[in-house]
Amino acid sequence: MQRDGHHSAPRYPGFDLSELARIQESVESHGLRVATVEGYLPIESLKLGADHDGAELARMKALIQDRTTPFPHAHRGDHIRDRW
Repeated sequence: MQRDGHHSAPRYPGFDLSELARIQESVESHGLRVATVEGYLPIESLKLGADHDGAELARMKALIQDRTTPFPHAHRGDHIRDRW
């Protein structure tokens, strides 16, 4: 996880998006803010136009939806993980 003075950038956790909620709570408890999610995002097939079954697109949509859901986020990601 990268940090600057005010922000943090955790790694993409894969299918368990609820892990991002736990990371965000920890980061915010130290007065920081999650600015971005990085590392091994499910986009390789999307970039190549080869996501024929739509799996990567579904994961990216789920990540974006999870990151834009307003607080409280105690169970963020649970509904998304069930769709995968």
